[in-house]
Amino acid sequence: MPARRIHVPGENVPVTTVHVPKPSQPAAHVAASPATADKRPLFFRRKLGEQSATPKPSAGKLSRVGYKERKVLFAFFGLAVLMAALAAYIFLPYADIKLVLHAAPLLVDQKLTIRAQNTDADDVIPGTAFFREVQVDGQAPVVNTQVIGAKASGSVTLINHTSQEQKIKENSRLVTSDGVLFYMQKPAFVPANGSITVAVDAAESGPSGNIQPQKLYFAALPDSARAVLYGDVTKAFTGGSGDTIHVVAQSDLDNAKKAAGQDARGKAEGEIRAELPKGWKILEASWTSEVQSFDTSVKVDDKQPVIPYKATVTVRVLGYEESKLKDRLQKALTDRLDKAYMLFPGDIAYTMSVDSVDWQQAQAAVTARVTHMTIPQLSVDALKDKLSGLSSSDAKQYLEGLTGVQSVGLSFWPFWVNSVPTISNRIHVTLQPDQTGS
Repeated sequence: MPARRIHVPGENVPVTTVHVPKPSQPAAHVAASPATADKRPLFFRRKLGEQSATPKPSAGKLSRVGYKERKVLFAFFGLAVLMAALAAYIFLPYADIKLVLHAAPLLVDQKLTIRAQNTDADDVIPGTAFFREVQVDGQAPVVNTQVIGAKASGSVTLINHTSQEQKIKENSRLVTSDGVLFYMQKPAFVPANGSITVAVDAAESGPSGNIQPQKLYFAALPDSARAVLYGDVTKAFTGGSGDTIHVVAQSDLDNAKKAAGQDARGKAEGEIRAELPKGWKILEASWTSEVQSFDTSVKVDDKQPVIPYKATVTVRVLGYEESKLKDRLQKALTDRLDKAYMLFPGDIAYTMSVDSVDWQQAQAAVTARVTHMTIPQLSVDALKDKLSGLSSSDAKQYLEGLTGVQSVGLSFWPFWVNSVPTISNRIHVTLQPDQTGS
């Protein structure tokens, strides 16, 4: 039987040939010909405003996921820690304990030597001497004065209330209640229970002798005799006149030399103090100003208000290492302490006096006087350990029972706390000496 052919739809669809042009080869894969190689630019230039099709992100602006959120989280965490610390500082229990202790002063006079050499001995304090030769040019005031002019004079009635005649010598002195002095010009015999009139002159020129009517008293008689023998001025004294002038005395010249020494010290002191090593002090009692030469044209009895001068002055002073001195004084105090007492905590105060100075050897013998308060032996650290955790009443009872404690003050923070904290650094102990009974 012959094969039967089955017809399938589309079987005879004609195929049309479509021409597809061959794609051109990319420029990157095209070899450059020798003719165009030299014309290719070394660097690529993009026109102004033209952007790349695929811009690359900037290296400094890389995107980090959650960066801002982490910053906020860290800031919040830091604030929380700060608030927690502040709250702990404010609200953690705190105790302030004030103890007033019976105290007694301890006085020590310590003999010491200040010098620069051989300072290993216990009684030697390291020191040094400073020397300066200073030229000064200045002037000093004249203090002594005189009144040039006329003296006041007048008559005085001498009154005698005794039962015997009183013989008064020439130039006997009569004085007012405020100290103005007069001299009798002649001797006088004052009858018993009688009176006599004498002439007197003021001791000094000037208007101070012009006095009003009043009583005069004999300068040589005691106060108890004033009621029985005295002078009576019934008419005012006149005639006193003149001007007060400055007249140079020997004391004025001596004061001028002292002024030259003080002036020289003032010029040298700042420079000397600036040379002191750190921790050193000046021995103030050792300042000396020796006048080597003093030139002035002024003489005694010259009438002028100031003394000009030129002088050469040698200024000397000692300095010492204060920490070494305080250590030595601390030891001296400790050596004299009773075993049941301790030195009150704090810096010691002292004074220094100079017994002698040897400027050739640059050393001085001095006495250091130190006074310090002593209180009963007490360990603050041991006291804190003992008080830790005690109630307010138990702590106060314990403290009041300690030897030498006069009074106790307790305060706590915050207000609801009524016991001593268990943290040592939250317990503050203040010691105060009671000096009322010393």
